[in-house]
Amino acid sequence: MMTKTVFATVAALVVGVAAGVGGLYAAQVHAANSKEHWVVLDNHVRVDGSSPFTLPASRDGDELSLNGVTVGSHLESVFPVCKGSPVNTTTPCWATGPGPTQPQHPSGDVRLRGLPAVLDGKQNLMVTSTRVDLDEHGDIMRIYVSLDPQVTAPRDYRTILSLTKALGQPTTSLATSVQWVVGPNSLAVSGDGRDVVAGVND
Repeated sequence: MMTKTVFATVAALVVGVAAGVGGLYAAQVHAANSKEHWVVLDNHVRVDGSSPFTLPASRDGDELSLNGVTVGSHLESVFPVCKGSPVNTTTPCWATGPGPTQPQHPSGDVRLRGLPAVLDGKQNLMVTSTRVDLDEHGDIMRIYVSLDPQVTAPRDYRTILSLTKALGQPTTSLATSVQWVVGPNSLAVSGDGRDVVAGVND
């Protein structure tokens, strides 16, 4: 019952802000010829094409996390540096490049490797990369999660549904972006909807 209520509420919200603007797609699942179809605002039909997925996000007071990474945390306190080649690691770690040699005091842009895979109901890999932007002390100021364009639609409604289940109703919803404000932090889905960003508000 709760899932249906959230779905209906968010669907109404997204339809209201997106209609006629080419913004966020609102989707509903219909049974047709014994197959599920995703019907979006532009009447494009994804035949048996889209399975729900959960993009890990959470809020605890003013604390905001995205894909297992918490805004404001000290990188080296929660993730070790990757050993050897980071590309094939299954243990969460950080790396600034593909090679085995990494700096011991990171700053700037760093990629996280070995995070748990985010899969949809058909076992498609949904997240292609997770990067963090660090201040000079190595504290995480921004988290960037990229969704695979091969398995997501532009401004894919499933992303909004997943984040609303995790974070509650968005703080602001526009035709070009949806944002949740959590204390001094925020999380936003913008552009074509395939990049989700969480971080300290400017």
